[in-house]
Amino acid sequence: MKIKPLKGSVFNLPINSSGDASSYDYIQFAEFGHAQDEQTKKKKSSNYVKMNIDIDATPDALVNIILDQNTQEQIVARGNGNLNLNIDLGNTMTMTGAYVISEGKYNFNFRGVLPRIFDISDGSKVTWSGDPLDAKVDISAIFQAQKPLALYNLINQSTQPLEGTDLAEAKKTYKTFVPITLSGSLGAPEIKFDITQPDNKAVGTPGYIALENLRKNENELFSQAGVILLLGDFK
Repeated sequence: MKIKPLKGSVFNLPINSSGDASSYDYIQFAEFGHAQDEQTKKKKSSNYVKMNIDIDATPDALVNIILDQNTQEQIVARGNGNLNLNIDLGNTMTMTGAYVISEGKYNFNFRGVLPRIFDISDGSKVTWSGDPLDAKVDISAIFQAQKPLALYNLINQSTQPLEGTDLAEAKKTYKTFVPITLSGSLGAPEIKFDITQPDNKAVGTPGYIALENLRKNENELFSQAGVILLLGDFK
């Protein structure tokens, strides 16, 4: 089959499940008629269905990639791609091709208790090369803090007391973003955080230097990103 989604189409792919093709919850089997004799049953059990589907994915279809059904962590996106789905009921299901996201949301759940919505960048990609549940991802997304933030709290006041223009600049607020990247396996992606203030051009000031140093320390960066997601400010 060669298929192309129409407007209003929705495709749901739950990642945290496993099994052969006959176990997928969107494939349902029904048995009709009277009880058959043993010979007929044996003949029936040896039959199976094979389907080869070429999918011309378009933004008309809404794609929900459900990463965790318990926390509702998922990727909700629209995009384009050429995908091949090969279904051999009773045996395996394979999927190949790339899906390039043009717009979407990443419903992220920090520590399993803190849901936040990230905007996915145009050009992010999900690539399949076999197992539908073992895709590779290259996704960038970004979260904007609810209010502009100052870098004052990042500065160690005991070793670097501020005054004058340095103090005023450190307390000046800027739009603050928490970008993340997802790479590796879709089922267990590696997530990296960042913190940026694109409009802050005060290079060389204590606050700017403190932010630069923070971005070089992966553990501290992760901690501060979590604080922004939780409290909306630097600690």
